[in-house]
Amino acid sequence: MRTMPLSAVTGGSRPLGGKYMVMQLAALGIYQSQAMIITQMLGPAQVVIFAVTYKVVALPVDLVYMGTVPFMAAFGEAKARRDWDWIKGAYKNATFVSIGLCLPLAAALALVAKPLILIWAGPSAAPSCSLAVCLYRGRGMSDDVGTTAYRRRAT
Repeated sequence: MRTMPLSAVTGGSRPLGGKYMVMQLAALGIYQSQAMIITQMLGPAQVVIFAVTYKVVALPVDLVYMGTVPFMAAFGEAKARRDWDWIKGAYKNATFVSIGLCLPLAAALALVAKPLILIWAGPSAAPSCSLAVCLYRGRGMSDDVGTTAYRRRAT
């Protein structure tokens, strides 16, 4: 059996794959280090409150991500066909639908996070209302920055 070079298998897209890998490793470092930082600064008891609240507030963004990831293959095919109009239209539509679904759901979850977590995880994991709202705003701003950066790069 003869071996093939990696570039033959990946179609020469190794630099793009490397960028995705760096992005995934950076996200892993950012999101997995939060618990360690909170433990060092506020104590281990606060990690539970943060982690449960973050999961509730991040749910809408995760749902949107699940709905938009399949577009990556379609965008790649359209790029290969140089169908820039379709890419711009599909990206615009996906962005509007994502924002239209995500923002109201995330805002509602941020407002009812405390009673929801009291029922779901008990009083030891219940956050303050300000924590839920701050996580909602922080998560929204980080996603806005990422979307804006991608949009600037794409145009």
